[in-house]
Amino acid sequence: MVSVWKEEVDTWAVAPMHGVYLDEGSVAKKMQAAAQHLARHNGGDISALVVVNYETARATPFAQWALTQPWDLLVLDESHKLKSASGLTSRFASKLADRVPYRIALSGSPFAHGLLDVYAQYRALDKSVYGTSYTTFKARYGRFGGFGGHELLGYQHEDELREKFYSIAFRVEAADVLDLPTYHHLYRTFPLTDGKQVYREMERNLITWITESHEPVTAANALVRLLKLQQISSGFLQTEDGTYERVDYGKQHLLADVLEDLDSREPVVVFVRFRHDLDVVRAVAEAGGRRVSELSGRAHELEAWQRGDTDVLATQIQSGSLGVTMVRARYAIYYSDVWSLAEYDQSLARLHRPGQKRSVTYIHLAAEGTIDQRIYAALQARKEVIQALLDGFKGEGA
Repeated sequence: MVSVWKEEVDTWAVAPMHGVYLDEGSVAKKMQAAAQHLARHNGGDISALVVVNYETARATPFAQWALTQPWDLLVLDESHKLKSASGLTSRFASKLADRVPYRIALSGSPFAHGLLDVYAQYRALDKSVYGTSYTTFKARYGRFGGFGGHELLGYQHEDELREKFYSIAFRVEAADVLDLPTYHHLYRTFPLTDGKQVYREMERNLITWITESHEPVTAANALVRLLKLQQISSGFLQTEDGTYERVDYGKQHLLADVLEDLDSREPVVVFVRFRHDLDVVRAVAEAGGRRVSELSGRAHELEAWQRGDTDVLATQIQSGSLGVTMVRARYAIYYSDVWSLAEYDQSLARLHRPGQKRSVTYIHLAAEGTIDQRIYAALQARKEVIQALLDGFKGEGA
């Protein structure tokens, strides 16, 4: 969230700054605001700062304007978002960086999905470290095989890759610089009842497909099937016409029990993956007399919750895992876990971060004997979730 930067700059800047934080409006309006800001403040004794998200920065007309400005410093926050070497964001960041004499990249998870993630980040940070050819980089540090020789099997020359990485980087452990309170995880389960039969049938079909398919089984083509299993564990079945049919209420009832056990005066964050889960969280919380705000792709009500106007923040994890502060709460409930280690780590850090004064409790809800438990196990083991799921199901079908 761009708006978070204002608070951080005000807190940590060693000298005054004139900042403009472009969080609202069209790309064209943001560009106009940035241009006017620089025209007013460039050349003065106080530095001018422009803060904008990656999506706006790479878009027309902001991108064309940004490439013509005499920037002194480029800060790439959450640089793991640049990990896709062929992505529009990554390529624009690299192009812009070529015009800026000083660059800084910040990330809590630079190797979010594996060692090869570092290439595109360093292409923007310093092209001399890993070069400018992703093909050459992959051939040097990756081991490939499988269908067409494109499946990543592992890594090689890892010591060399890491040595180059740390030639211009340093790592700071939170425990070394922050005096944060403790945290712990709780794990609550429930049995599927009405949805058990449809879950088992879909699970059997998935295992058959994994073990007997004539096409290559990859994370990309398995994702839809895996997501459907997770949706069923949350009580919903996607029909052929794209709508959702309610098949189980177990997780909803467990959420109600967990919220009932928490002091009604305690603010709570509930992380979910699916939009239908947001609706369930709202219904359960309001039925228990709690006021609800939502942070998702369809609503941004974070500030109301931060002010204390509401009690529960229903958060779609893709929207609430980066750049926001949720230290008002000491309890976070994972109604449906995320599949990305990077997003998971970032979501944990929304509560357990500077400003948190109390011990933090993360409560994970899982349907017994389902993909919920597999996802949680993979996250705790620091494994790539989708590959861990495929390996597990493949082993059962062997």
